[in-house]
Amino acid sequence: EKAIREKKKVTIRYFHLNEHREKVYRSENGIHTVEPIALVYNNDRYYLTCYNPTADRNYNYRLDRIEWVEILDEQISKNAVIRSRSVAKYTAQVFRMYGGTPEKATLLFDAQMIDYIYEKFGMDTKIRPCEDDNFTTNVDVQLSPTFWGWVFQFTGKMKITAPEWVREEYIEMLKKAIGEQT
Repeated sequence: EKAIREKKKVTIRYFHLNEHREKVYRSENGIHTVEPIALVYNNDRYYLTCYNPTADRNYNYRLDRIEWVEILDEQISKNAVIRSRSVAKYTAQVFRMYGGTPEKATLLFDAQMIDYIYEKFGMDTKIRPCEDDNFTTNVDVQLSPTFWGWVFQFTGKMKITAPEWVREEYIEMLKKAIGEQT
């Protein structure tokens, strides 16, 4: 909060979880220098929203996955300040949920996606290993644009494998998105 108020960059140590619920650090021991612009509360969790000037986009870090924070004596960029003024709009787009048809779906994904599964469906989600360093889980989802978009964002690292009709509906939606006739 202090860094956000003072518009200062911070260094954080951030982790993800593997299939054994063990901490995993993806880059340089999980150390990131970020430009914090807001704290957001959504779905019983707090997130630190930060601007990344290299990618020119915002990222969300779950607060309970940040091990430590160090406030730097360096101001956030002008673009981060501009982004901080539109946090309400950004959070509405990122965290908004649309209702849909409830369904039990089976997902196949690689190890990098484990953290996203826990984040989306909870820490009690049963994850099972399968071949080629992939994992699978059965989860309750709402078939909606939010769910389809959530799967799509992982660019092939996560796939819907069952039920077949859900898989086919997703494929039809993707064909429509690129203008193919169904």
